[in-house]
Amino acid sequence: MNLSLRSKGKTICENLNKKGISLIKVLADLMEHENLQVRTHINGTMYSVLTRQVLKDEANQLGLGEMLDYMINGGGNETSLLEGEEQMQR
Repeated sequence: MNLSLRSKGKTICENLNKKGISLIKVLADLMEHENLQVRTHINGTMYSVLTRQVLKDEANQLGLGEMLDYMINGGGNETSLLEGEEQMQR
């Protein structure tokens, strides 16, 4: 996550797609990880890299918005994102 906060790191993330690596796909696959700390870092990384239009476009092509809606509503996971956040605050 920390590398994605810097401009150079975001540029590298953009260029991964040219090498056939989909950062957004990898992050999307990890969003439902059972470990809530992993989810927190994935969410932070997404928040950071989605400031770049190239990565936003890739996220839209992959249907990231729909994936997030599904996850927020608890679909397919024992602990929804909102419930997970509540558990972490306790």
